[in-house]
Amino acid sequence: MSRRIFHEHESDSRIMLKKDRKEMEGWTESLDFIGEELNYLIAIENPLLNDRTLYRTT
Repeated sequence: MSRRIFHEHESDSRIMLKKDRKEMEGWTESLDFIGEELNYLIAIENPLLNDRTLYRTT
């Protein structure tokens, strides 16, 4: 169930500020998630890059 963040008695500029703030919160949350995922991938990548047995050609 979603909660209303806008009310009819508010001015258009106030509604736009609230809408923009909510949108920025969504973007920030997404960027935080992407940052966490990148940290996981870096943690996996580093051991692989340093494993010489993976790059040995025979």
